[in-house]
Amino acid sequence: MEETNRENRSGIRQVWQSCAYCSNLSFTSLQQFIEHLRSKHCTQEGGSFVCRYGENNVCCTLPVEGVNDLDYERHVFKHHTTANNKAGSRKVSQSKSETGGERWTSHTTAQNLPAVLNDPRQGKQKDFFTKTWGDSFVEVTDIPAPHYLPHISLENFQVYLRKTAKRHRKHARLNSVALKPYSHAELLQTFPNLRVSSKSIEKNQFDISVIPKIFLDNNFALNNIETFNTVFPHLGQLKTLPASTTAPSSSHAAGSPTSIDSAKILQEKLTHYLDIVEVQIAQQVSQKSDAFFLAMTSHDTLMEQLGHTISMVRTLREKINSIDSVLVKDSLTIIKCERRRAHYLQVYNKLKLMSTVLQTQPTIQLLLSAPDYVAALDLIYTTQELLSHHLAGVHSFRHLGSELNEMVKVIGTLMTGEFERYATADLNRPLLESEDQVLQGDKLSCIVLGMLRRGCFDFIDAYQQETISAIKAAIKQAVIEVVATSDTAHRISGDSSLEDQLKALATEEWTQLLKNAATTLRRLVRRVKKAADIMQHATDASTGTVTTNTATEESSASNLPVTDYFLSAEDHAKVSHKLKQLLTSTCQYTQERCAQLLSSKSIIWPDEKCPTITDKERDRDSHWLAE
Repeated sequence: MEETNRENRSGIRQVWQSCAYCSNLSFTSLQQFIEHLRSKHCTQEGGSFVCRYGENNVCCTLPVEGVNDLDYERHVFKHHTTANNKAGSRKVSQSKSETGGERWTSHTTAQNLPAVLNDPRQGKQKDFFTKTWGDSFVEVTDIPAPHYLPHISLENFQVYLRKTAKRHRKHARLNSVALKPYSHAELLQTFPNLRVSSKSIEKNQFDISVIPKIFLDNNFALNNIETFNTVFPHLGQLKTLPASTTAPSSSHAAGSPTSIDSAKILQEKLTHYLDIVEVQIAQQVSQKSDAFFLAMTSHDTLMEQLGHTISMVRTLREKINSIDSVLVKDSLTIIKCERRRAHYLQVYNKLKLMSTVLQTQPTIQLLLSAPDYVAALDLIYTTQELLSHHLAGVHSFRHLGSELNEMVKVIGTLMTGEFERYATADLNRPLLESEDQVLQGDKLSCIVLGMLRRGCFDFIDAYQQETISAIKAAIKQAVIEVVATSDTAHRISGDSSLEDQLKALATEEWTQLLKNAATTLRRLVRRVKKAADIMQHATDASTGTVTTNTATEESSASNLPVTDYFLSAEDHAKVSHKLKQLLTSTCQYTQERCAQLLSSKSIIWPDEKCPTITDKERDRDSHWLAE
């Protein structure tokens, strides 16, 4: 009632006040509308409710399989009692147009005049201003048939017509036969319990139009006040009497002769209506008895076939279950176990690989203490490859790549410093005649292989600089030894320079100086040659082209660490060329130092005075000694 009052006050008609698919129905409350949908537009299948409130008895917002009672009420309240419902809104719009809203007429159509005038397909129109506005203003053209639709003729329906012709003839024959009214004896013979007299049958033949329409209404309910007053009009007249008249004798009025007669008349009418309905039902059943028994026979046959089908389906399911349990399940279990084993093995290998990667840094430290730079670098590069391919995305290893890069730089710096210290120690040790082997050849091989593995080839240039420094130091040491044992040089004043003392040497002492210098340089060059052979052999070992020609090379090759072939042919040729240049430049520089020592311009005796030689030229010619 509150909803109705709000609706009356607002003047807006609610969607639930009328049914969109049942004409001449109105509801005063929302509950009546919901009950109407439940009784007329809903089907119950088992314990589920299927909504049929929609076009073609299909609701687009509720699943076909149905819902329970509570969900059905929620669905009706959400989708069919508000203005958002498509069917309801369409019905409201239709009722609005029917009750005086805007209606579509022929005057509603219109043409856009600028579009007609500017039609590019017509070109320039010459007789535009002489035309009369109307239907002939625009030229009428034949619209061709659409090419994407097939051509339909009567032959396409022949199969359907032949199929339905027999049924149609039978239907027409049944409809052409007039319904013969049944006699009282025939009705009682068919329906012995039928309450009807022969006098009533002959009198009005039980016309159904005699029954008031209110009893045939689908929404007939005595709990409705208007329906109740229509069915029992005498009770409604008692309620309309004044209260002062009916109050003292209410019990007497209820039992008055007038009310009793009215009730008897009403009872007779209702009995008569019931007899009419029963007779009509009996006639319909008797007329359709053949079809009814035929349907029952077909139903029995159908049920027999259905039972046979059910038994076959049950047998088929049993066979399928047997096949499933005997053949399929075990095979699927084997496949599942095999796949699980493969996954477990893959996880195990991944965890084992992660455990190996975690041991990379301690292993690198152990290899560097050996020192085995090649193995350490190989381990680092292998670990980086594993991190980029097999362990990509592992969160715990996100910083390990940068740590390995820093470790590579540290190893490079360590190898450079170690190589410089080794070259200095090897080239500056005493040059003895009996000492032909290189100092710690295995260490030199490891360092060189590490440099080559890292791709750093500038160690040859550093060794060449150390060789030049060693040659200078060897010549200077030879000069100092000869000058220290010379008697002629001691006769010169104590504050004289080494150059002056060298010039004061005798011929025999000068010859001894040249002999000592040549011997020292020859030994130094042999030492450089031994070191270059070890470097060359390490270079060959890094490419797999090891060639041993001498016993020294064989002994050095036996001590080389086992490594993979990591150096390319181009880099091998580059390193070999630089090693050859090292030997060539060393010999050339040794010859230059000997030539400077033998130069006549450098030998100036104390008693010789050459006025043509200036002090500047003399200093330029003897600068090598200061070096």
